[in-house]
Amino acid sequence: MLISPLPIRVEPYKLAAHGERLAGLVSLADMPRLTEAVGQQSGDAQVWLDFTIDAQGRRGIEGHLEAELQLPCRRCLSPMASVVESDFLLGLVTSDALAAN
Repeated sequence: MLISPLPIRVEPYKLAAHGERLAGLVSLADMPRLTEAVGQQSGDAQVWLDFTIDAQGRRGIEGHLEAELQLPCRRCLSPMASVVESDFLLGLVTSDALAAN
């Protein structure tokens, strides 16, 4: 079980160059788009981030997130615990032109 928060700022290009891995907690209350979508949440999301460089030399972040959210039941509208998990892959770019590719 993870107990320490993720750092607020990192240098992803340096972390990718060294093949680093970060794991930690992110407060659900610090996620404004989540709050906007499903309401105020408490607790933490567990996050794992692998900073990588692929065969073409592109840097990226492979990640996994797990959290327990309190979502309104569609029938009675009472809060209901629901575990969510997500795998994601983010590409790191240094310009808008690279992002367009």
